[in-house]
Amino acid sequence: MLPLIKKATSSANNTSIAFITEGLINQWPSHLSDTEKQYIQDKLSKENACFIHKPPLLNYFFKTSENNKPHYYKHEEARNAGSYLYDLLKQENIRIIEITGNQNPDILTAFLEGLLLSCYSFLKYKKEKNSYFLEEIRIIHDDITEVSITELTNLVKAVFFARHLVNEPL
Repeated sequence: MLPLIKKATSSANNTSIAFITEGLINQWPSHLSDTEKQYIQDKLSKENACFIHKPPLLNYFFKTSENNKPHYYKHEEARNAGSYLYDLLKQENIRIIEITGNQNPDILTAFLEGLLLSCYSFLKYKKEKNSYFLEEIRIIHDDITEVSITELTNLVKAVFFARHLVNEPL
């Protein structure tokens, strides 16, 4: 099931956040302490992703690799990070996420694509149906347009349809 995707202008209180960055983070979520901010900066200097789980909130941070990597490599990294975020959300049963950051909109779209493609599940013939589904994704980014959201949604729906056809016996 595809979650509702909508554009937001500001962050809501008590909502989990995915923050996508290209380098240093200059605009932090307000609920993070200085110690948590330092921890995140230290982790992102060594790795591409980290998260802080303060129930019921999950804060996920993803940093793209160096600028000398080809764009398709960065896009695939972002898709994989989006898929990883879905696994974290599912594990913690978080149904609403905000995606924001100071990143190129193409990278943010690739991240969102990975997150959305991970939402697919074929449950028709399973005895125990998975009850988790992501309900809503709020995008807080000035350069992401409604047109790009619609285009991505149509692409994901087409992939889901193809997966459904492959999974369904003749």
